[in-house]
Amino acid sequence: MSWRSKNEDRLSSLPEEILSHILSLMPTSFAVRTSILSKRWKHCWRMITNLDLNDYYLVYNLKCFSKYVDRVLEHCKASQLKSFKLGLFRTSVQKSDVAKWINEAIRLNVCELDIHLPKFPNLKHLELKGSFKSPWILVTQILESSPELEHLCFEELEDNSWIEPESVPTCMVSNLRTMKITKCKGRKCDIQFLEYILGNSEVLKTITIICGSMRMKDEMEMYARLLKFPRASRFCGIHFVGKWLSSIGK
Repeated sequence: MSWRSKNEDRLSSLPEEILSHILSLMPTSFAVRTSILSKRWKHCWRMITNLDLNDYYLVYNLKCFSKYVDRVLEHCKASQLKSFKLGLFRTSVQKSDVAKWINEAIRLNVCELDIHLPKFPNLKHLELKGSFKSPWILVTQILESSPELEHLCFEELEDNSWIEPESVPTCMVSNLRTMKITKCKGRKCDIQFLEYILGNSEVLKTITIICGSMRMKDEMEMYARLLKFPRASRFCGIHFVGKWLSSIGK
């Protein structure tokens, strides 16, 4: 047996957890290609915990990028994703596909989302389902990438840092009319985000906040703070729904 064959056998004989960890360190398109090496490698990539889906690495078949992402997420068997990176730099995809992929990552218990979105000039309605750990910058990217966005709904993000955008997204100036946040816990970052939305959304008609598990005192204090925030839209109503307190259109 040659020296090369011996080393190939040693690599293939490693535990599946180690092979999956190694594959998780490379772009997903490269990891998927290892499935053709042998029967031993055919399914190893399905257990990777980092998905890096970047159209930059796909030299051919850019038109098939959406189908490629669908298949990767469908066959991924990891019990929890450490990270889900989606880079859309050269590919035009449907806005519904992006929302679907993010929700699939949430289904896989993703811990970190890193999304580089294209512009969605016609996106008007977007709902992100499920609770996930992600920087607030994801919401900022959605707002900045969707100038025609009229409605945005999402569950409270688990990340603790809200960073105000450098400039107010176009949709907040001219189109964003309704926003809904569920499972809100009234943390500092939540309050900062809500203050920013209320203070800069010029045509906002309704913002709905559905509280998660909060004490009566915390609910009342949060609602009182919301009522004091300046509103860029004089027609904006706050729908506050909590366990202890509910108020419509204040």
